[in-house]
Amino acid sequence: MHGVANAEFPDRAALVLGSSPASGEDGLLQVREIRDLPLRAELVTLSACDTGTGKLLGQEGIASLERAFLLAGSKAVIASLWPADDTFTIALMKRMYQHLADGADKGAALRQAKLDLLKEFGEQALPMYWAGFVLILDAVAIGDPTIAAVERILSDINDRLQEFKSWFHNAWYLATAGTSAEQ
Repeated sequence: MHGVANAEFPDRAALVLGSSPASGEDGLLQVREIRDLPLRAELVTLSACDTGTGKLLGQEGIASLERAFLLAGSKAVIASLWPADDTFTIALMKRMYQHLADGADKGAALRQAKLDLLKEFGEQALPMYWAGFVLILDAVAIGDPTIAAVERILSDINDRLQEFKSWFHNAWYLATAGTSAEQ
């Protein structure tokens, strides 16, 4: 499964599923469709790329795939704030679900899975492979009547994500510019 973020038209952000010409479906599960699903999920895990990114809509918050699942009724969503690496994502998700099965709460399971990756893969487990996965809880589900406070926190996270992306791209360019010139 793949995630497609669309900052210009957030309702068009989608999960890319399989398509079948005979079904008449386009193979996309878009934000506008997700919001109308009658979900009663304790946890939705979106391990595809960019599922937690979107467009800031003022006080309404960040329009994204994760927010669509919260609006549809999920109590919690794990989403990615940037492109996800397949190998490390698979390893992270397996470990996280094992910790959930062992009785850990959602936040502790995700945190421990990240620590497990660091322990197993050492220096190969760069933060860009696992740090983008975050747990978002529905403010109503956790008893916080101040949804605006949660939206401000999400906005701050989005700002920091943009700063990190800029820093990472600059670092990547500097690191690869020297190797390209030598070849």
